[in-house]
Amino acid sequence: MTNNKIQMSKNFNSGKGEHPPDFACGKTVPLRRGIKGDVICPSVVFIVLVFCRHVFAVSKIEKFVIEHPVGVFFSIIGPVVGALFIYWIVFYIFRFGKAEIAIVKEKIERSKRNEGKQELLCKIPEGSVEKNLSLPSARLIARNQIGFLEECKLPSDKEFFIGRSDTCNIEIKEPRVSRLHAKIRPEKEGYILYDLVSKGGTVVNGTEIKRHRLRHNDRIGIGYTEITFKMEV
Repeated sequence: MTNNKIQMSKNFNSGKGEHPPDFACGKTVPLRRGIKGDVICPSVVFIVLVFCRHVFAVSKIEKFVIEHPVGVFFSIIGPVVGALFIYWIVFYIFRFGKAEIAIVKEKIERSKRNEGKQELLCKIPEGSVEKNLSLPSARLIARNQIGFLEECKLPSDKEFFIGRSDTCNIEIKEPRVSRLHAKIRPEKEGYILYDLVSKGGTVVNGTEIKRHRLRHNDRIGIGYTEITFKMEV
């Protein structure tokens, strides 16, 4: 019995990888090896290999940069300049595209306004005035912000124009005044004031009008100019 124990301890200490036998069942149990040594050694090897590869790659890059500085410079600057150029082109295409769209929309709106203006102008009588109208004499007194502008006698046989154009009977040089802003036309019922679809509008006694039969002391507002209608009875 003593010799068997000594033999078992020798077998265990000799590194055969077995535990002392189990006396209950008469079997030997294998020894479990640790896993730390199996993981650490390959990890260290992998880190060393990656480090060596990195150092080798960096040294190749440095060598290439030293040997080809111009090529490296243009290889870095080229894509940046190209990207900026493409951005500039896209930006201006987008910008000019929006500007063109705005211009087209403005043209469409302007054409619509012109069509509406033409329809309204077609409803306004024009041309020669009816002859032998028995209308009393009348005159206009125009005043602007500075003061007295001019005084005109209204003809009873033709139309009388007010606006910014040089051809108008009363010329008003103001940005809000249209070239042909309004006109006074002699008709059977009296002197009729027509607004010629102006951009600033025509006002009589504080009310905007399209057609109005003038009465004594009516105040016509066109831009910043006030014109008083005087009828001689």
